[in-house]
Amino acid sequence: MKKFLSLFALLAFLVLPASAQDVLNYVAKEAEKICNDTTLDIQQRKVAVFKYDECSYLKSKMAPKMMSDSVSIDEKNRLIKEANEQVYNMVQYLTVYEKRLKDCKKKNRELITATFKKATLDCPLFKDNDEDLVHAYSNRTDYPTPFSLDCDWSKALQLIRGIDWSKY
Repeated sequence: MKKFLSLFALLAFLVLPASAQDVLNYVAKEAEKICNDTTLDIQQRKVAVFKYDECSYLKSKMAPKMMSDSVSIDEKNRLIKEANEQVYNMVQYLTVYEKRLKDCKKKNRELITATFKKATLDCPLFKDNDEDLVHAYSNRTDYPTPFSLDCDWSKALQLIRGIDWSKY
């Protein structure tokens, strides 16, 4: 039920006129709350850390364009919309990933994780050369989100949704 309410809130932010980066800021704020809530399960908190870091990464990559005086208001609005869509699709991606892991046979868990990880690696958004930063999660085994930070979440989600999961 909580996931449904969160999804509903995100959808509401996408369709209602609102201030800049509402989805991104909402997800970052909620993730930060979860990160700081020591009563929650450590895995849930680690997912929240990933979400917060991904939101921060997107902001850091888009901020220079947004702050430039040479960028038109239309371009700034397009960037804001893109950031919101990326964060929304990242949340959807993580939800689909959790569902696939839950629904799959135990022997296929590693294959599912590898498939989702590869999709994030194959769909960079910025083509960032800072490998340490970009792969801060994808090179770790102690986090439940082994994904690249430099990811076009819209493309990765589309790629994942195009897979026939019935064999997993």
